[in-house]
Amino acid sequence: MLVDCTKCPRRGTGCDGCLVAALYEPPPEVELLDRDELWAIETLARAGFEVTLLEPPSVSAPVAEQGPPPLRLVRGGGAAA
Repeated sequence: MLVDCTKCPRRGTGCDGCLVAALYEPPPEVELLDRDELWAIETLARAGFEVTLLEPPSVSAPVAEQGPPPLRLVRGGGAAA
């Protein structure tokens, strides 16, 4: 089979949704993944899951400080020792 993108009537405007472009040009986010992550994604995709790469969290995003854990109400029982 010969695929010639130069003769495609949708060249340029339809490349983003083209299967051929997806096969030959992986998204740039894939370069950030290691071998184990790529293997996991491939395994999930072959199992029928739809896999979507999400944007990594921003480094400048503030991390919420964690306070003490919430208290739990426990009923019954004896006195605390």
